[in-house]
Amino acid sequence: MNNRIENNRLIRNFMGLYPTLNKPDFYSYRDGVFFSSNGTIEEVSKSMDEYVKYSTDWNWLMKVVEEIEKYKFNFIIGGTNNQCIIVDKLTEKHIIRNYGNSKLISTYGCCIEFIKWYNQQSK
Repeated sequence: MNNRIENNRLIRNFMGLYPTLNKPDFYSYRDGVFFSSNGTIEEVSKSMDEYVKYSTDWNWLMKVVEEIEKYKFNFIIGGTNNQCIIVDKLTEKHIIRNYGNSKLISTYGCCIEFIKWYNQQSK
């Protein structure tokens, strides 16, 4: 599986986007745009990971940013080198810092690194 697909799965799971069984071998989910597919749960999950647009669409990615901010973190997007920083609101400590060729890429990378960090903290 390539990195984009793995990263999309990581974000999708963090966002709680799972297929819903509507009838035998037919799953769907709704996140702005309706998506449905036939097959096993594994096949549909893989299709969802290929379908989601976290790495290419600000509308999708900003939902992730807003979700992370619910956990008492601030996003700082911009500045030099298209950086993205995630700061703990309580301690003001920088949790994640990422740079990219664009603000979208650095923000996407920040989200991925935050989710990995957050999942590790939750263990």
